[in-house]
Amino acid sequence: TVYPKIAREKNIVFVRKVFNIRLALSLILYLITILLGEHIIYFLGGKEMQEATSLLYLFGALIPLTGITFYLGSTVLVSFNYENKFNVSVVYSTLFYLIMILFLYLTDEITIVNLIYSIISTEFLLALYRYYYCKQYKII
Repeated sequence: TVYPKIAREKNIVFVRKVFNIRLALSLILYLITILLGEHIIYFLGGKEMQEATSLLYLFGALIPLTGITFYLGSTVLVSFNYENKFNVSVVYSTLFYLIMILFLYLTDEITIVNLIYSIISTEFLLALYRYYYCKQYKII
């Protein structure tokens, strides 16, 4: 919902403030997920699903990561006319993910945990890439 304002005003102070708020809120949401994860799994899946709690904790790491990558990419880089960096980040992250999946396939190691690690690794590198360029262009 902040994209139109950022695209129109290109206010770096506002961009940084929203980034910090998003990061804080996503970390709080992840913390809540960790604290209440067992209860959430029990409520949604019953006692039989309790083993899925560890997967929820692991997959929950994507909450702050995707918050960062989405905001820095389609909101910030695109708003400041760095569409090329945004597009390149999408291509690189897709290639990285596909290579990881191919490696898992070739080594017969495709498991739900390894797939989650692949997604987390891809999002982490994507966040680093986008953060680096936002810092380089003095947006963040």
